[in-house]
Formats: sequence, C-alpha cells, structure tokens
Amino acid sequence: MNQPLLPAGRWLWFARAGMGSLFLWSGIAKCLYPIAFSDNLRSFELLGDPWIAFVALFLPAFEIVTGLCLLTGIWWRGATVWVIIAGLLFSAVLISAWARGLEIACGCFGPEIGNTAPNLPFHLAGLALLIGLGMAMLLSSRTPDASGD
Repeated sequence: MNQPLLPAGRWLWFARAGMGSLFLWSGIAKCLYPIAFSDNLRSFELLGDPWIAFVALFLPAFEIVTGLCLLTGIWWRGATVWVIIAGLLFSAVLISAWARGLEIACGCFGPEIGNTAPNLPFHLAGLALLIGLGMAMLLSSRTPDASGD
C-alpha cells in the first residue's frame, strides 16, 4: 500500500534525462554562437588568448558529449562526475567574478538567454542543485539493472 512515488530506478532515469537535456541544450546553444560565447568568457577576466578560444571550442563539445552520455546511459556515471566537477568550477568562476565586482553575462544557454548580469544566489542555488543531484545519482544504492545501465 505504501509504495514510493517513483520506483527507485525511475528517479535516476528522470534525473539523467533532465541533466542530460540541460547539458545538451547548453552545449548546442554555445556552438551556435561561438563568438558570443568567447566574448562572455572574456568578460570573466580569468583567461587570455589563446585559452579563451580553446575553452570556447572545447566546453560546448564537452557539454554535448556529457549530455548525450547522460541521455543514452552510456558512461553515465563518468558523465555525472564531470557534471559535478563542472558545477563546482562554474560556481568558483561566478564567485570570483562577483568578488571582483565584474558585471558579467554567463552565456550558459547562448546569447539570447541570460545576457544580463547574473543573479548570483539564483545561479549558485541552481549549481548546488545540479551538484547535489549528481552526487545523489552516484551514491544511489540501486543495482545497475534498476538504474538503466
């Protein structure tokens, strides 16, 4: 009678699908506007040329591959580790920009979305949710068959 709202393996599938879709969307949006994304990266004042170009080319591809891994279930645990690392790195970059008084556009989902100075608590809360969800996925005690592997 007291069955859980979502079966144990199903929450993991929804988490992977949501996180994978988010990363896939983010990567594709950056690929469509590489110059705008490199300008957003430059506004953080952390890297110079040629590193800006390298990150502007590498990060969207990384996000697309990570998103596809999460959506398909292929190497999803490794992709989840990368999501956690990326979330921690993005948090540090945002806090660094805020501490230095920079007005930045994060460029997370292309130039059309979020092209105003970010609301730091909102962005950090979203990143904390992403990191926490990733950790919960990795720490899940479900067997590989129940989790979609």
